[in-house]
Amino acid sequence: MIYRYLIKFISPWLVSRPVHFWRKQYSCVLTHEWLVRTPAMGLMNLTRNLSPNPSPAERGAVCPTISPLSAGEGSGERFRPTLQVRYLTLPILLLFATPPIFSQNPLSLPQAIDLAMRQNQAVGIGNLEISGQRILQKTAREFPKTSIDAQFGRTQAYYRNDYTLSFMQSIPSFTLLKAQENLLKNAVDVSEKRLVFTKNEIIQQVKSLYYQALIQQEFVKILRQQDSLYTIASNAATIRYKTGETNLLEKMTTQTRQREIEQRIKNTEMDLRVILLHLKALTGSPEPVQIDSRTAFKNLFNNNNKALTDGNPLAGILQKELVISKLQTVVEQKKLNPDFRVGLINQSIEGNVNLNIIQAGISLPIFAQAQKARIQASMVNEKIAQSRLDYTITQLESELNSAKILLEKSQNSLIYYETTALPQADLILKTALKNYQLGEIEYVEFIQNISQAWAVKESYLFEIQNFNQYIINIESLLGYE
Repeated sequence: MIYRYLIKFISPWLVSRPVHFWRKQYSCVLTHEWLVRTPAMGLMNLTRNLSPNPSPAERGAVCPTISPLSAGEGSGERFRPTLQVRYLTLPILLLFATPPIFSQNPLSLPQAIDLAMRQNQAVGIGNLEISGQRILQKTAREFPKTSIDAQFGRTQAYYRNDYTLSFMQSIPSFTLLKAQENLLKNAVDVSEKRLVFTKNEIIQQVKSLYYQALIQQEFVKILRQQDSLYTIASNAATIRYKTGETNLLEKMTTQTRQREIEQRIKNTEMDLRVILLHLKALTGSPEPVQIDSRTAFKNLFNNNNKALTDGNPLAGILQKELVISKLQTVVEQKKLNPDFRVGLINQSIEGNVNLNIIQAGISLPIFAQAQKARIQASMVNEKIAQSRLDYTITQLESELNSAKILLEKSQNSLIYYETTALPQADLILKTALKNYQLGEIEYVEFIQNISQAWAVKESYLFEIQNFNQYIINIESLLGYE
């Protein structure tokens, strides 16, 4: 972009300078056309030998032979000034020789997935949740606050003031602290599983959009082939109309179909732009995303018989939540264990100071009905988590089996298209156009034949799109990346 703007705005200024302006400063002849068209070559040649007063031989070595833009002096044509260059300043040459800075290279599918894993905001949120849960692990062995009490007055004798300072600390059951630590540790694991689930969803969306974009590009190619064919047919119809072999209706119908194909090309290209915008949002790219058109638009399925429960991210989350439910029950049960108290009392008695007393105690759950109710509720949550896991696995297995059946169905259709339908469609297109140009078939028969052939090609593309989506769904269910 910068390169184009420099040529657009600086080049007219160079051309508009009078000849004597350049003769005063430069001695090497360069045309503006040569400078603009070959900036890199000019930079190498001009910086090779920049002597203040080059000889004619040196000047020829430094400056390549240049065709003048005008016909020369005395030609009668309008004179275009040339640049008589003694030396060109390096900054100007670098401006012209610098390639565009903001050039977006096409992304392959692995590159697009890697970009999404690094820049997608949902992935960043998941990483923050993991960090938060890891910080919460430090709260597992939390002790209650220390109590500090003070008294001052006539507590020991009627005629003298005394003081009392007491320090008291409650200590929870060590088994409770260990249970809380295990609970928070597994909470980190749940956050990590959720991040895996988020990444799996993003990968599925990136793959789906990427292959949709490839299919749309291939569809545009087919439409352009149709446009070329209808252009040939339109020219043939025009010739036949001029020779009186057909009427105006055939010519107008052919042109109308050609305009229809052009409109379909525009619509498909706009659909492709929308897909690329969604892909840009998923990858978090600051610049427009371009896909690598060399990528095969037909996906390949890697079936290694991976178990659903081993790889499915949603099943992994529910399995960890079941573990969390069980650990929460353990925590509630450990809260029935007694807590301990230790303390220190420092006081004065009738003026005698620094009299110390060590105190210890134990807290017993005498009224434990409320805590037992919490334990029962936690056990119910265990059953809910187990039922949710079983139900989800059943649903996922059903989806996986359905996707495999649809994949097999689509694969059989593709085999039919690739072995039978597509070769026949190519033959129909070639034969129909040749016979129509020779006048052996009428326009109506020609349109019927080529419409059927193009319909086969378009159906093949849409079947590939379904085939790709079935593979993506299966890979997502099995947790493939």
